[in-house]
Amino acid sequence: MNGFAAFSLRRELMQALDKMNFTEPTAVQRQVIPAFLAGRDLLVQARTGSGKTAAYALPLCQLCDVQCFFPQALILVPTRELALQISEEIRAFSLYQRLHCVQLTGGTPMKTQKLQLRQRTQILCATPGRLLDHLRQKTFSLQQLRMLVIDEADQMLSLGLLETVKQILAWLPSSRQTCLFSATLQDQIRQLAAFCLRDPLLLQLDSAAQAARSLRFVRIDSSPQDKFSALTRLLSSALDFHPVLIFCATQQECEDLAHKCCQHQLPALSLHGGMSQDQRYDHLRQFRQGQCRILCATDVAARGLDIDALDEVIHWDLPATQAQFIHRCGRCGRLEKTGTVFLFCCNAHDERQLQQLIPIMSAPLENIYDWLSSSAATPRFQPLAMTDKKEALRQDQCVIVIRAGRKQKLRAGDLVGALCQQGLQAEQIGVIDIHETISFVSLIQADPKPLLEQQRILIKGKPRKIELAHASAKREGTPSS
Repeated sequence: MNGFAAFSLRRELMQALDKMNFTEPTAVQRQVIPAFLAGRDLLVQARTGSGKTAAYALPLCQLCDVQCFFPQALILVPTRELALQISEEIRAFSLYQRLHCVQLTGGTPMKTQKLQLRQRTQILCATPGRLLDHLRQKTFSLQQLRMLVIDEADQMLSLGLLETVKQILAWLPSSRQTCLFSATLQDQIRQLAAFCLRDPLLLQLDSAAQAARSLRFVRIDSSPQDKFSALTRLLSSALDFHPVLIFCATQQECEDLAHKCCQHQLPALSLHGGMSQDQRYDHLRQFRQGQCRILCATDVAARGLDIDALDEVIHWDLPATQAQFIHRCGRCGRLEKTGTVFLFCCNAHDERQLQQLIPIMSAPLENIYDWLSSSAATPRFQPLAMTDKKEALRQDQCVIVIRAGRKQKLRAGDLVGALCQQGLQAEQIGVIDIHETISFVSLIQADPKPLLEQQRILIKGKPRKIELAHASAKREGTPSS
């Protein structure tokens, strides 16, 4: 029996969980889901990789009414990458429920987002700056908003976003349920909680010390001149075939290291805030799909990067704070799995930084030679399959594009009616995204071939071209799911 059945979730949610092979809730999910469903305000200390996204995403999907036109739930996150990750999770969980989740972040034109918000929308996933822009322009109604999740609050603090969050709170209905998640609970996080939570239930489920128990920590001593040689030996021997995330201090260091790895027959990609949004998403996609096994990143990747097969993180440059270290290490050893964290130490400054990190490592700090002689360093001679838990869901879904939109005065009901006339059932029609001259329709557990063979579909008495969504169509407008 699926362990999630104990939460009495909707049949559609259970169907998606079964498809994604979610069978047993994590410790965070066991505590958070029933409390969230009961309507409690929550202050949750949980590390990245503990399963906390599903801990709040599932209750949001359970409690949202698909018939309501305006947003009922808002998720605030610090970075675009995390917003993308969470939006994808929600769309996966709610595939059979047909909820509409809109991502509001920088890097996407406001006009595009405004058009998406004119559709029936249940959940918003936003970064604070872009959301505040929308609130000031009054691009959507808050009258039905009743649930707020603030995720990675400590990262909001480190990025200087807490004041923006407080400004946003002033716009929101006071009669709402609020849940705040953070990997650490500094005084300023507790002050924010006191400001926005009502009689909260405090759940300290995964402290930094607990997080470290699933990890091994290995120091690599080297001179600055031999540092890259030590890295290449590690990547080409003990970690051969392993996907590896390497953290760098600056954007330039990130680019230089990736380029140097490529020159030494170690294909690598970079990820940092100086890249365009499309580049960042593309590099993340390639890394997730195993097309490239080495990703050199700044701390922008410490949020929202969810790779099931990622077992190793390398600190090419040591983090400046303990909080940074916790979030970097959270990229591996996820969901109660084990992982290994490598730390380069090349001079006295590195040594001082390393000594500041040792107190939050519950496992002893090993040296590279002891680690290499242990069984944990045995090379894997087959490439890791970087599995995508949403792949089974994708097999149940396809997106078609219809060459007509708002300019032709089409509404969602017009598209549903036309598709039902072609033999589809209403429950097989998912999220509909109507743009100016083009519309996207998600089909669920439906064979699109009979539709596509006709090449055209009659809508409001006029034939409209129909095809599978592809790259050229998506450049005109991105489907919402």
